[in-house]
This record gives sequence, C-alpha cells and structure tokens, in this order.
Amino acid sequence: MENLGEKIKEQRILKKMTIEELSKETFLSVAILKDIEAGKFDRYEGEETYVKMYLKKISDVLDLDKQELTQSYVELTKEIKLSQLDEKLSSEKNQEKIVKEGKNFKFGSPHLARKKSVYEDKSHIKIFRFLLVFILIAGIITVLWWGISKTKSNVDSKDFNKNNNIAGEGQILPPDDKDDKNKVDNNQPSQPNNNPSVSKVKFEKKDSLKYDFTIDSEEKEFVFKIVFGNDSWSSLKVNDQNYSAFDAKVYKKDESVELKFNSDDFNSLDLKNGYSMGHRYFINNVEVPLSEDDYSEGITHLILQLKK
Repeated sequence: MENLGEKIKEQRILKKMTIEELSKETFLSVAILKDIEAGKFDRYEGEETYVKMYLKKISDVLDLDKQELTQSYVELTKEIKLSQLDEKLSSEKNQEKIVKEGKNFKFGSPHLARKKSVYEDKSHIKIFRFLLVFILIAGIITVLWWGISKTKSNVDSKDFNKNNNIAGEGQILPPDDKDDKNKVDNNQPSQPNNNPSVSKVKFEKKDSLKYDFTIDSEEKEFVFKIVFGNDSWSSLKVNDQNYSAFDAKVYKKDESVELKFNSDDFNSLDLKNGYSMGHRYFINNVEVPLSEDDYSEGITHLILQLKK
C-alpha cells in the first residue's frame, strides 16, 4: 500500500511540483493527495471507483502509466479485503473455541460418547473459509465491472460520428421547456433547423476536440451553450484570456450554461474540463458534432475558432 503512494510522491518530487501545485492541476484536494501519497487507501473503502479516477488524473499530470497505477491499486484493494477477512475469521475462530471450552466443562458426558466426525473434524471450516474468499473476490470483480460499464454508458448511448474529418452543418437543439430553461432532454434527438430566424452554423473538425465554425455574416452575436453530462471541473478562456463571466468550478450533471459573444470581437475559446464524458456543446442551438475520439476520462480542452 505504501509503495504505490511513495511512487506517486517520488514522481511528483522528480517533476519539482509541490503537493499544492499537483492539487491545482488535478482538481483534487490537498487532503486527498496526502492520503494517497501516505498509502491511506483504507480510508476510501467503498469508493474504489473514485480513487481509480483520482489515480488516472494524477498519472496524466505526472506522466505515469495509468494502467499500471490502476492495476496496482486493484491488487492492493484485494489485499486489504483479504486481510480484513482473515482477521474476522481468526476472531470468529477464537470466539468459537472459547464457547466450546465453556460447553465442554460439564458433568455426566462420557468421553467415549463423543463422535469424531462432529467434535474433531475441522474440514468444514476450511471449506467455509474458501467459499467466503471466493464470494468476496467475485463481489469485487462485479463491482469493478459495474463501475466501468456505468462510466461508459454515457458514451455508448450516443450515436457517434466515426468520420474523423467532420465538416458540415450541425443539428438544432430542440426548444427548451418554458418551465425549466436550463434543462435539456438528452434522450430527444436533435431536429433539423427549419426556423429561418435561426442562423445556420457550420462546423469543420481540425483535430480531436478542435473545431472551426462559421455563422451567418449578418449575425453580430452568437450564443455558446454547454450541457454537462457528468460532474466536472471546468474553466474557460476566450481569445487566450481567462473569461470572468464563466466561473471556474465544479459543474453538476445536467447543469447548463449559456454565454453570449459579439462575433466581431470573438476569435476562439478554450474550454478546459476535468472530465468530459457525456458533455454537449451548442452554437446558436446547433450542436457541435463530436466524434468518439473527442471523449476522454482525463483532462481535455475543447477549442472552437470562429472563421470570418
């Protein structure tokens, strides 16, 4: 347990980073990072999925092998569970011994009346211990599989465009509910733009999460909208400057933000996400046509540039 934390600490020191700087880069609290470096993973029992996410963020910043780091944590988790199980079984065995010694201290029970198969054969305890260990390991595998499948569900449910050279018009987001203007139904398919009052927006993919877009030349303003598919730390730069109208903080799942820009003053934006799975983005209600390679569990940057 300590070796994994020491490895992370040594790599951080090698990178000449303080724990506060690592906290800023990974969006993890200093307290969590100190626990990880100290190997205090037993404090996060039942939160293994989150710990693996933390380790992936740390490995991205410190240039560590995320698969090796995650696998080391999985093995350590198994060791912790098995150690706790052995302690429990040892305690139960001692208790059983005390109870039996108390029961055996009585009169009128001839020694010849004991049956060896009942009082001296302990093979059933070994079988019981083996079954408990097997059930525990199967439970851990089931939990890990469930956590991974849940993480991927938001991505698998989307109809990805697998063409890496995406160019063309996006799709129009359905009108918002009057009772909840910030709610977007992700299950409803986007509809073609049949409203002549809404400008046509065209996108051209340049690289992963990097798109150029155009709007009608008559449009002097446009609206950029974000719909968060999962909880995520986010910050925004516009024209290479921090954008004060967008708070750098944790945004909740299904939360949405709309920002209006003057097209004459706007060149590009850079949206930094700590976790981008399931997020959707819109220009004038036209969805940015993301492809499968645009989604990542690590830190990402969405870059949109206006072509004039």
